[in-house]
Formats: sequence, structure tokens, C-alpha cells
Amino acid sequence: MLAERMRMDVFCSPFHVGGDSIRLSACFGVATSQGRSPVVVLREAEQALQWARTAGPESIQCFGDSPHSSDGPIAFLSPSTGGELLAW
Repeated sequence: MLAERMRMDVFCSPFHVGGDSIRLSACFGVATSQGRSPVVVLREAEQALQWARTAGPESIQCFGDSPHSSDGPIAFLSPSTGGELLAW
């Protein structure tokens, strides 16, 4: 939810610089701690970020231990661009 809020608040609206309109985009990789070693969580977050980079701009990928984590990504439309986004 935090990654989605950041995507909407920071990356959704264009910035105006010197008369130009610049729109930023970002990919997010998310992993939960669940009391595990920070090294393990960081490794999972890096894997999720790699999946997000592969999925394209504005994607949010989550790495988790839930039974559904092995499922493929699902698509939904970006509220800001109308483009397709992927989520786990």
C-alpha cells in the first residue's frame, strides 16, 4: 500500500521545470519481514524489484510466502495513465 501511495503521490503528477512538463516513473519491489533475517528480506525485495523492472514502468511487484506467491502476475489499469500494470 505504501508503494502504491508513493507511486500516486510522487510519480503520478508531472513536475514543471523551466516551462517543461516532466513526468517521472518508478518500479517498486516489496518484501515483508515476518521476523526473518534482513538479508533474506533484502534478497526477496531485490528479486521483486527485478520482476518490477521486467514488467515495466509504474509496476509494483511483491515477493511473499503466501500460497498465491507462485502464481503469475495479474493485470490492472493504472488510474493515472490508463496503461496496464502488473501486481502479484
